[in-house]
This record gives sequence, C-alpha cells and structure tokens, in this order.
Amino acid sequence: MFDQSFMPHGYCFLWNSNLIRLTVITDSLIALAYYSIPVALFLLAIKKKDAIPVRPLFMLFGLFIFFCGGGHAIDIVSIWKPVYWLKGWWNAGTAATSLWTAIVLIPRVAEFVKLPATAEHLQHLTATLQEQQWRLQSDLRARSALLDLAHDSIMVISLDGVIEFWNGGAEELYGYGKGEALGRVAHDLLRTRFPEPLSTIKKRLMTQSVWQGELDHAHRDGHQITVSSRWALRRDGDGRPTGLLEINRDITEAKRAEQVLRELSGRLLLAQDDERRRLARELHDSTAQSIAALGLNLEIVSGLAGKLDETGRQALAESQAMAEECIRELRTFSYLLHPPMLRERGLKCALSTYVDGFARRSNIAVDLHIPARLDRLPENVETALFRAVQESLTNIHRHSGSSTASIRIVRHAARVVLTIRDHGRGIPRSSPSRPNGASFGAAGVGIESMRERVRYAGGRVDLLSNEHGTMVKVQVPV
Repeated sequence: MFDQSFMPHGYCFLWNSNLIRLTVITDSLIALAYYSIPVALFLLAIKKKDAIPVRPLFMLFGLFIFFCGGGHAIDIVSIWKPVYWLKGWWNAGTAATSLWTAIVLIPRVAEFVKLPATAEHLQHLTATLQEQQWRLQSDLRARSALLDLAHDSIMVISLDGVIEFWNGGAEELYGYGKGEALGRVAHDLLRTRFPEPLSTIKKRLMTQSVWQGELDHAHRDGHQITVSSRWALRRDGDGRPTGLLEINRDITEAKRAEQVLRELSGRLLLAQDDERRRLARELHDSTAQSIAALGLNLEIVSGLAGKLDETGRQALAESQAMAEECIRELRTFSYLLHPPMLRERGLKCALSTYVDGFARRSNIAVDLHIPARLDRLPENVETALFRAVQESLTNIHRHSGSSTASIRIVRHAARVVLTIRDHGRGIPRSSPSRPNGASFGAAGVGIESMRERVRYAGGRVDLLSNEHGTMVKVQVPV
C-alpha cells in the first residue's frame, strides 16, 4: 500500500502550498458531501423500510457514493504518501459497486417507464375523488333535507355526546338553530333529566344497540318538555361504535292530559269510596236495623205459635231463618263495601278479618303472610292494597278453580310489595304471549279498577298468568 519506490503526489504540484491547500479543501468538501449522502440514504432505508419499494437500490446507491467519497479522501493522503495501490484497489471497489448498482437499476428503470405519467395519473385520481366527493355531498344534502321535513327531533350524536346533526324538527322542538346546537354536548344543551343513571343507559345501549324511554328536556326559553326518546347505536364497517341516532317526539301535552285523567280517576275513586262508605253505613244503620226489628217481631209471633196451624208455624220458622240470613248477608255486604276496621286498626287487621271470612264463605284455603311489625301506611295505600286483595280473591273464587291461594306482603325501605298467587287454570290467553310463555290475558273491569287505584297511589300492578296459575304483583311507594 505504501510503496516507497513511488513519489508522493505533492511532487506533481511542485509542492506549491496554495495549490495543495486548494486541492485539500475541495477534496475534503467533496468527500464530506459524498459521506453525508449515503448516511442519509441508509437512515431513510432503515426507518422507512416498509414504505420504500426499492430499498436494496437505495442501499447500493449509498454504498457507491461512499466509495466515491473515499476516493477523494485517498487523493488528499496521496499528496504526502504514495498510496497508489490503495487508490487502485479502492477504485476497483468503486467500479464493482457502480456496476452492481447499474445491474439492479436498469430493470427498475424499465418498470418505471411502463407506469403512466405520475402527474397525469395523480390528476386523474384527484378528479375522480373530487367527483365522488361531490356526489356524496349531494346525496348527504338530499338526505338531510328529507330529515328536516320530519316533525320529530332527529339528532346524530358522537360517543362523547357532541351533536353532529340537528334537523329542522329539533330546531322547532327546542328553539335552537343548527349553528347553536352543532358541536355542543346534547345533554348539557338540553339540560336532560334521565329516568335512570346515564351510565346504565349507555351500558344497555352498547349491549342491545337500542334504548328507549322518556326524557325531560329544557326548551331554549326555559320551559320543560317531555319527550319519548329512542336511541340507536351507529357502528362502522368493522362493527365498532361511532355514535348514536337519537329521535325524540314531544309528548308533553299527552303527559299533561294523562296527569289530568289520573287526577280525575283518583277523584272518582275517592267518590266511590265515599259512596261505598255511605251505603255501608245506610245498610248497617237503617236496613239492617229494620230487619233486626223484623226478627224481634217474629220472635213475639213465635210466642203465639201454639195458636197457629202447621202451615202457619212452618211459614213463621222460615221467615225467622230468612231474617237471620238477611242480617248476615247485609253485614257481610256492608263490610265488603267499606271495612271499618281498615281505617280504625289498619291494613293488617282488616286483611286478617277479611281473609278469614272469605275462606269460610268460599272453602278456599288462603295462606296470609304479613310482617309482624307492619306499621300503618298512608290511607290511600292501605285502601289500594286492600282492594287489590279483595278483587284478586274474588277472581280466584269465581274463575280460577284453585282450592288454595297465598297472599304475601313485604315492606321495603321505600315501597310495599303485595303478591297474590293461585294455582288455578289461569286467565285465557286473549293477548299475545310473553317471552316466558306466560300471558297477561284479558283484564276485566275489576282488574282495570285495581290498576287505576294502585296507579293513583303511585304504584303499578303486574299480572302474570299461565296454565299453572296466576300471580298479581302490586308495588306501591311509601
């Protein structure tokens, strides 16, 4: 590599310092530039190896430039040292690398020539995409215009609650324009009151893809709106949730009418109770007393029975028996109309007395379970529960054919639950079957009256019937 029989290259420059300085500076800059290019190419090929389709060509080209830079560095050394053999072998490496690069490059060039002009291809793709975008926007505008014609409020909401679409029905219902609503969190804008925690609603929405219920919203001017709301979950092509479609229908007036009807029904029930009380008192204080006086008169006549023939004595005995039967029936009917014990001593005592009498009259064994410490409940609640038991046992006696019945009352912190069961033939399935095979059957006037009375007390009645019997479940808040 360092053959001393050769002279350093500096002799060719006659050791002219200025010429040597110029050569060293220019060769150094060229070598530095050559070295920086392959470093950049190597880094690019390594970091973007998946995005560069010609990575080997990049690596070869970088190696070729590296050899070129090394040649200039050797030229600097050869000014003082005769490293011409090193220069020769280095040039041989450069030649081999350049030849290898050319071999790899030429087929790639042929492939690139076959491709359409890049600029023209990109222009065509851009024009196609723009046309597709215009068509999609036109279609979206048409669909949006159709949704604006809907009377219901229709909103498209993101998963974090932000309003993305707001139709004309929503503007009319809530008083907010699209510019005011879009981008706002829906439940903050409308000051929504939910019937259950929002987290519970979202969980049900994610599992069932739909949710529906009643919501309370606030109009822009502050007045309250009650809506029947239906949510449907939106998903992308991979099935991932992206948002929801919310459709709201104003039922404020319907709810007000329902409340008025409930109040009227409640007043009617109170009037019925007052009338029952008046009739029971009339029967007890007037008719029953008259029949009792009749019985006393018949007792006096019985003292003269010896003066009567056989037919007269038989008629007298039958009249006395009929008077006693009338007294018993009047007392029972008066109690059924208005059990005075319900107001005086409470639900527990009134039910115990009524169930004992019912079991004797109907020969139906009734299992009554009431907590030993059942405190007095509000009067309307006690009346609703008593009438529910009364109506249910009457239906069991008349229709079910069951020889047994059970009544259970459970007092919770905020509600009372009454359950009446029988093991009879059940209610005829005149209504659609439920998922568990049970049917709610055709409810008679008595059942509807029971529902209305319980509803007036703020509760609900659930009726479940099948071929194995019937269960009536009453829940009333206290």
